Amino acid sequence: MPVECKWKERPDAGDAAGIGRLRALYGSAVTGGFVACTAASAFQVTPGVTAVPGWRLRPSPSGDVAQVMAPS
Repeated sequence: MPVECKWKERPDAGDAAGIGRLRALYGSAVTGGFVACTAASAFQVTPGVTAVPGWRLRPSPSGDVAQVMAPS
C-alpha cells in the first residue's frame, strides 16, 4: 500500500502522482494508496487514493499494509 507524505492540509492529484506512477508500473498489484498530510479529516484525492491525517495512519497488525485508525 503506497503512502505519500505531504506537509499540507489539502493535497491534490499532483501530490498523489507517485502513487499513479506505481499503478502504471505495477498494474492491479497497487489497489489504492494514502496521502498522509496535516488535514483534520480524511478525504478522497483521486479514485483509490485517500488523504488522511498523518497521525491516523499506521501499519496493519500483519505489518504488510497500512490502515487508517478510526477517529476517537
